[in-house]
Amino acid sequence: MKLLFSLSVLILLLLNISLLISAFSMRKWSTINSNKNLGLFSCTDCEQLQDNWNFECLARSACENDSKIGECNLYKDLYKGSFGFLVLEFGSLLMSLLFLEKLILLILKFPTGPRPSFIGTGISMLIFHVIGTIIWFRYSEAGTECSSENNSDARPSVCMSTGASIAIANCILMGGTVTLFIIGFLQSTTLERTIYIHKKFIWISGTIWLWASLVFGFITLILMLGSLTVKNWVKSQGSLGSLFRCDNCDSIKWMSWSCLQGTACETNTDSNDCKFYKKLAHASDYFICLQALSLILLIFYMQSLTAFVKCKEYGSKYMNYAYPVLLFMFNVISIISWFATSEGIVNDECTDGDICVRSGPKLAIASNFTLLVSVGLFLIVYCRRSEENLSFEEVDLKMRTSMSVSPVKINNVTPDDTQYIKN
Repeated sequence: MKLLFSLSVLILLLLNISLLISAFSMRKWSTINSNKNLGLFSCTDCEQLQDNWNFECLARSACENDSKIGECNLYKDLYKGSFGFLVLEFGSLLMSLLFLEKLILLILKFPTGPRPSFIGTGISMLIFHVIGTIIWFRYSEAGTECSSENNSDARPSVCMSTGASIAIANCILMGGTVTLFIIGFLQSTTLERTIYIHKKFIWISGTIWLWASLVFGFITLILMLGSLTVKNWVKSQGSLGSLFRCDNCDSIKWMSWSCLQGTACETNTDSNDCKFYKKLAHASDYFICLQALSLILLIFYMQSLTAFVKCKEYGSKYMNYAYPVLLFMFNVISIISWFATSEGIVNDECTDGDICVRSGPKLAIASNFTLLVSVGLFLIVYCRRSEENLSFEEVDLKMRTSMSVSPVKINNVTPDDTQYIKN
């Protein structure tokens, strides 16, 4: 791709990413009854709105009251729509960052990996965003006009506002970005690059160590996802809780810590319940943010590791060092921040007032050890690598024409053997 063409796609992509991020923080996504502004996750100016109450809290509260059936249905639908949008927008953001990385590498003339994966990240970014936007509109039933009638039995109509308009505009803009990129990229050629030769470490092939690193990387991913989804995170005062919710802290089962905080702190900010729920709500917020960043870095790291396993060059060597190191740092900081904020302790016998950890934090801690093994093995092999500044076609030609190697050996050659196949 020509430099000017690539820079044009880069500018459009940065605009797509900025719109993705701004949509999350937009306070006006829609309106109800012509006078209440709704954000993506909560009502921003509703009367008597308790602190930190999102659509889930509002739905659970309204559904307890038979006289608020309309509001109950509204907030349930808005919660489902916002949650689906959040998950798919995170996927779109991840794909957009991968796409941005590859585009920058292309401009700087670094290897970008297989061509199909380059195109695939761009298309996936668009698909995730479009589906997320459709899901939000499907559940919110937002339109351009809404009635101001206030009937407790009828679900209030929703009017789309700035945030929803940005999401729609980004669908169109993102489609243009991906189309423009594909047109230019298919007309370009891929430069031949260096291959890596994995040296042995402790008499074992470097390739075997890399496969072990990849396996530990996948185990880390499983542990990270498991820690986020397991229901057995904490136990305190006879209550069992997950990372985000409490089983029996309220008359409503599995109420979120943020909802409980809003209720308790609205009554008395100095109460023990308020302080207790606030600690766990803030701890879960810090943990999920840092874990989201860790998951993004893990995908970047696994991408580089997969290419290196195949003896292919990917990106810059400084980038390949930075990803695993930053990943390990953020993963460690995430669990430290949770313990520091929640003041959780590792103790099987929980006394009154203590926050005792259960399976969730232990899975998060275990992920640090498996990640340390994966990163350590990768860095050892990567530091000991040697390079062959030939294209794969040239290496294959040398292998086939070398008089010192038989055809049988050529067919069974491994990355560790290529260091001996030279003129």
